[in-house]
Amino acid sequence: MISKKVKFFVGLFVLIGAIILIGAILWLSSVHFYSSGKLYAAYFDESVQGLEVGSAVKYRGINIGRIKQIGIAKNSRYIEVVLELNNDFTLTKDMVAQLKTVGITGFIYIEIDIIDKKEIGMLTPDFTSKYEVIPTVKSDISQIMQSVSEITEEFKSIELSKIANNINRLIKKLDYTINAMSVGQISEQLKTSLTLSKNMLKDLDKLINNIDKTVVTNRREIDNFFRKWGNTSTELNLLIRDISSIVKNNDKELNALPKKLITILNELEYTVSDMDKLINSLKDQPSVIFAPPPERSILDE
Repeated sequence: MISKKVKFFVGLFVLIGAIILIGAILWLSSVHFYSSGKLYAAYFDESVQGLEVGSAVKYRGINIGRIKQIGIAKNSRYIEVVLELNNDFTLTKDMVAQLKTVGITGFIYIEIDIIDKKEIGMLTPDFTSKYEVIPTVKSDISQIMQSVSEITEEFKSIELSKIANNINRLIKKLDYTINAMSVGQISEQLKTSLTLSKNMLKDLDKLINNIDKTVVTNRREIDNFFRKWGNTSTELNLLIRDISSIVKNNDKELNALPKKLITILNELEYTVSDMDKLINSLKDQPSVIFAPPPERSILDE
């Protein structure tokens, strides 16, 4: 049988081990709870859904702190996020904070990085904060949405409406002229060409009216638009030359042809030329549609 002395030492050893283990746990816990880092504030002018208290703060992918508090700022416009950064991390003036998404989970953390302040707009509050403020920049998603909006507005600024109005006016003039002429005043060949020109102008008008939707949808549809316009432009130019040839080769018809029709042909040619210049410009400089927006000014305190 095991003597009482052996049992005593075994029990004492177990007790001392348990005390040491509990002490180590308490010491580590006290270090965690009582050693706090430095507090900073970052202000965001966008949704912070997915960001939670305790979420990570990272510097180029490395954990440097956590989110201490999330609330509404004094001006009720910005979202104030209080960050607790590790004491061994040094925040410099060229660093900014940005919301980042973790994959497709929807969880958000704050990334701190060095950014050239001249190249991107930053947000700093116009009121005094009790914490040192870290400037923020818009999240990647917000920047993309803003770019899409600015691209759409920039594209709308192109004088498409003026060209569309000219086309509608030409359609009305052609329709009026064709209906006003009797069969004896104009050959069937010329009348057919004019009617075909009017129908093609209507198709062109539909293309222009849909161009804004085409831009927003995707690049493939823009390429389709360019191809459709190329075919329409070529056919219209051929029709204009055919009509001019018919007029030149038929003196009687030329004398009977109203001056208004000659004016219409000239206007049609100018309109097609304007559209050609616009489309070629978009092909040669796609940045008009797809380039990033111009520089935004820095918001100072």
